[in-house]
Amino acid sequence: MFEFSVQNDKGEILELTENPNYNVTQITGLTPAGCTINTAAVAGMDGEMFNSARINKRNITITIIPEYPIEQNRNMLYRYFPEKKKIRLFYENDTRNVYIDGYVESMESDLFTKKQSYQISILCPDPFFVDTQETGAFSCVPVIPLLEFPYSVENMEMSEIATGGFMLNNPGTVPSGALFHVSITAPTESLTIYTDSGFLGIKEHLEAFDNVYIRTTTKEKAIWLERGGTVTNLLPKRISGMTWAQVEPGTNHYRVEVDTPTGYIMDVTYRVLYEGV
Repeated sequence: MFEFSVQNDKGEILELTENPNYNVTQITGLTPAGCTINTAAVAGMDGEMFNSARINKRNITITIIPEYPIEQNRNMLYRYFPEKKKIRLFYENDTRNVYIDGYVESMESDLFTKKQSYQISILCPDPFFVDTQETGAFSCVPVIPLLEFPYSVENMEMSEIATGGFMLNNPGTVPSGALFHVSITAPTESLTIYTDSGFLGIKEHLEAFDNVYIRTTTKEKAIWLERGGTVTNLLPKRISGMTWAQVEPGTNHYRVEVDTPTGYIMDVTYRVLYEGV
């Protein structure tokens, strides 16, 4: 069994599966949206050469029959599925509790039939379903000396690096952008977060009680510093070669380095995404 509901552009929610005013007979477009594979023919080579691939937009269609009083319930559908407006669809079953945003493309029906049936088409530019609960990971890392010697060297201060790592498990099926938040507890001249596929990093003097945010979400990438109520853009301070790491499905490993022997607090928030339900 599942539950299916819609939220219109005004924030109003209509539950459909357990609603005596409507009979939902079919919903399509809930499985993976499919992809477009781009290839090119190469002279003298069998087959073709792979160029790129991308996931297509999603098209969800709902077939629904309004019950008596038909006219009143039909007008209610117009209210919750207004053409060209952005709506949000919610779907819940035993293993998923997700939503997806889309735009109403059309609502078609033959009004001159005894049992009116409506086909509602919703286009979702972002094809992935989002878990309704935002997932977070938290880690507090103590001071760990980088090197220890059995003797001392006068007038020379050996550097230490506060390092620490943790694992984060993403139960989704699609890589997701994330918000990395690091609270600094002692001065440092740089901050680097190593991931399985690269690193996030900035070269900037940071003070105790500074809060650094790195957002890797597509179309929303940003780095900023909050210090004493002032927000500063740190995008120009990113280290050359930095990768905008995604939270991959499954286990992800992270390690943080600062150049001061002190601890820090770091948390990661991200959306759990699914290809289908």
